[in-house]
Amino acid sequence: MNINLIYEAAVVSEKWPLVLESIAQETGGAFAAVLSVSPSVHVCAASGDGHALFQDSVRQGLDYNARIDRLLRLVHPGFLTDNDLFEPTEMVSEPLYRDFLYPRGYGWFAGTLIEVPHVGTYEIGIERRYKDGPIGPDHIRYLNRLRPHLTRAVMIAATLGANRAEKLQDVFETLQRPAAILSQSGQICAANAQFVEKSRGLFQAGTARVTLLDTKADAMLARALAAPPRSAAEAALSLVARDFETQEPHLLHLVPISGAANDIFAPGKFMLMLTSESRASLSPQTLMDLFSLTPAEARVAKGLAEGWSVEELSQRFGSTKGTLRTQVKRVLAKTGTERQAQLVALIARFSGC
Repeated sequence: MNINLIYEAAVVSEKWPLVLESIAQETGGAFAAVLSVSPSVHVCAASGDGHALFQDSVRQGLDYNARIDRLLRLVHPGFLTDNDLFEPTEMVSEPLYRDFLYPRGYGWFAGTLIEVPHVGTYEIGIERRYKDGPIGPDHIRYLNRLRPHLTRAVMIAATLGANRAEKLQDVFETLQRPAAILSQSGQICAANAQFVEKSRGLFQAGTARVTLLDTKADAMLARALAAPPRSAAEAALSLVARDFETQEPHLLHLVPISGAANDIFAPGKFMLMLTSESRASLSPQTLMDLFSLTPAEARVAKGLAEGWSVEELSQRFGSTKGTLRTQVKRVLAKTGTERQAQLVALIARFSGC
């Protein structure tokens, strides 16, 4: 393991997957990950399938991690394995292993906790496939030799991330509309007062990730949040969700936090903004911005909203009916509607046309 790479990762977030991949390879792991375990649980960095497995656990409603609980209770200054944390009979009956890890081919682990004063607690963990057997003493000794370097790097990264997150929080509190910061898995990390007030009829309480009561809109939100981290920028979307208290439609905008705002271990991966003005004029450009439509798709959507048929739009735009029907299907998919009548009604609600 290149020790210099560990310290590079402390200030260059893109280096963490390389560090973790190297650790996983040296210990026979499928992947390694750094998780924040306080104040909220989320993946800071991971190699291999680490992000995907964590997101899968969120989708499965696995909001309790017995490993983290045992690590927190033991307060051991080194790496521990499953056999240090549990009796063999406990692992067989523990839902984390029985219902989640074993069915997916995993089940052997080594991990340690690192506490960063005034910021939070972090776990560095290596996950091994069950068929490869437990992580042995030689690998634990190797990990413990790396631990002082990893501890310093995590502390630097977490402190830098906390400072950036604090600045981001200041910015988002100044927004003149309801907004929340979400983790990669869709948990609310922070929300301004307007969001709390305006979103009561939109979201389901007590869920692992932010969940819309409008099931069709929630399916679109879930797909965006589940996008691989490398293509998170493509997850930006706008969608319409119905408020189940007022019955009014609202526009929600999911915006990835990227670049300097997303450096190191800052938990915010997305900004979710709520637009409560339901009578904004929807020009083709506005439709493009709201629903990620292409110029041609926005033109078709606007034409349908104005009462033109597909045949009439075909003549008007000089396109074939087949091309127009394909564009209509894409518009329906992006707006979360199933029929042209629903699309027209949706645009009408927001434009007063």
